[in-house]
Amino acid sequence: MPTARPFRRRGPMGPRWTAVLLALLTACAGGVDLLSVVVLGGVFSGVITGDLIHVGHGLGTAAWGAAGTAAAAIGGFGAGVAVWTRIVTPPLTAPANTGADTGARTSASAGAGPGAGTGAGAGADASTDASGGENTAVTRDGQPTARHVTGALIAEVALLAAFTVGWALVAGRPGSTPAQIALLVTAAVAMGGQSALARVLGGSTTYLTGTFTAAIATLATGGPAAAVLNPLVRPASLLLGAVAATLVLTAAPWAAALVPMACVTAALLWRCARPRQEGGD
Repeated sequence: MPTARPFRRRGPMGPRWTAVLLALLTACAGGVDLLSVVVLGGVFSGVITGDLIHVGHGLGTAAWGAAGTAAAAIGGFGAGVAVWTRIVTPPLTAPANTGADTGARTSASAGAGPGAGTGAGAGADASTDASGGENTAVTRDGQPTARHVTGALIAEVALLAAFTVGWALVAGRPGSTPAQIALLVTAAVAMGGQSALARVLGGSTTYLTGTFTAAIATLATGGPAAAVLNPLVRPASLLLGAVAATLVLTAAPWAAALVPMACVTAALLWRCARPRQEGGD
């Protein structure tokens, strides 16, 4: 049974197109988090550490609404991670051992007889290999295929499209708590899914403290310039996404969600434009 070629990574940062893909997704995360913090209850949709602090503050001050809002974001993020992990992770299946296969192994072992030594083991191995037509297993090595990456991006585009429509329907000013929570949870699910995808691509697009720390540590120890500058591409992308979302939110609040939507759409188009260059389908 033919299988898709594995999605390959080259070096610690992955292939060049993956670095661009992660930068675009990080800009998307910057825009989504900006809208969440400024408009959707003051919590993050993609930074669980900050949301846990908000939950703790809400519980400590009996501000149950604030604690609930942050908890809703955490729940949505977790749901996104769970669902998208199933999308980007190749299935793990066991070899299909049929009755005929089992009988062949038994016959091979019996035919070897006592004193055959390692020949019995070899016979058993040969009988297992002989069942090749029945073995439809696809092994999982932890690497997503290019199709898995594309599927995850399509799912995120669809979810953020729903977020963008909902945002426009309330003109960027969700006045009621239900509307805020609905938009926040939708954004959090998308960011959780994006984080699951970024994880298998070898980077993070929502949590960049470790990335920033690594860059500064390399600078402090006299590392090469590339090792300092390359990790800073994603923090810079996050900043640009947040700035762009702020400018649009100020000028035309109803259209602010188009900023992260444009970023994730660009990521999908970038992926589809180079399907066979590096780690193809």
